Amino acid sequence: MWKSAGIHMTPDGYVAPSNDPALHDPMTDDMVSNAMVWLVMKLVNFIAAGDDLPPEISPLGLGIRQKPLLDYWTSLSSQFDAWHAGLPDGFAPISTIWPDATTTSTTKPHIPRKWFARPMCASTMQWYHFARIELLHNKPHLSTGTSSSPLSLPATRSPGSLAERHVSYASIVAQSRVHASEIISIALAQTDEGVLIHGVQPLYAAGQVLAVPVDGSEEAGRELGLLRRAVVGLLRDVERDTGWATSYRVEQLEAQWGEDWDMGV
Repeated sequence: MWKSAGIHMTPDGYVAPSNDPALHDPMTDDMVSNAMVWLVMKLVNFIAAGDDLPPEISPLGLGIRQKPLLDYWTSLSSQFDAWHAGLPDGFAPISTIWPDATTTSTTKPHIPRKWFARPMCASTMQWYHFARIELLHNKPHLSTGTSSSPLSLPATRSPGSLAERHVSYASIVAQSRVHASEIISIALAQTDEGVLIHGVQPLYAAGQVLAVPVDGSEEAGRELGLLRRAVVGLLRDVERDTGWATSYRVEQLEAQWGEDWDMGV
């Protein structure tokens, strides 16, 4: 159905690249965006089905169910990689402007504004980074099982070990912060009403990523407060400029961040 609608796919089911005409017939920008919609729908299905698997997937009990989930998650992550690697030039920012160094860390977060040639491309890239955040935070982890479990490994840092999980969680937090910063960077430069409205959910996800400081330093805390203020300001701008309700999202984020959410900025 999706191929009939115009999405180009490789024989193994990945989105075909649109930046190498010698190998693949490029898709138009709107179809590249539709391909992202298709991938996001697959991600939604994966998240929705993750807690409702039939018992036959885990016939031997603890630790088995996560393996097929993780395999599918890895495949889905590779599909997002393939889509991103095959983007045409229109999906790259045409201008990136960093804040004045004299005001950075005092009144503005240390992230740039990113402009795109077409509003649709800006919105699509926000949703790509949003999907990446959701994919990271829904990554299955192999459970630690008993020695009878086929997934148990003798290594000191096996896929189900506590040490391995800590490494995985730290990586998820770090990668999510990068994608959250990209969402905010794109939002800072947008004025198109369509982009503003479609950016509400990505901005909310970016705000959720900013719930916990990366470290306890004063500088990191100040930067985190500035990023939170940027998200709140952008969400309020959407409601003011378009009439699209966002106050409830601001209230939800402020509740998650706590009373001192601006970190004293």
